[in-house]
Amino acid sequence: YSLTEDLVLTAGSGGVKWSTDSSIAPAPEPASLTLLGSALVGLGWLGRRRKFA
Repeated sequence: YSLTEDLVLTAGSGGVKWSTDSSIAPAPEPASLTLLGSALVGLGWLGRRRKFA
């Protein structure tokens, strides 16, 4: 996951005010994508092998 957080501090005559804003975005793991790609290639190879047998 990717986490982005913004912190805003505002100083004035009434004191200091602060606020935060956070956002989380999912990021795919490279290992998961490699595993998925390998599985798809393997299934394609199996299908091709059965077609010609």
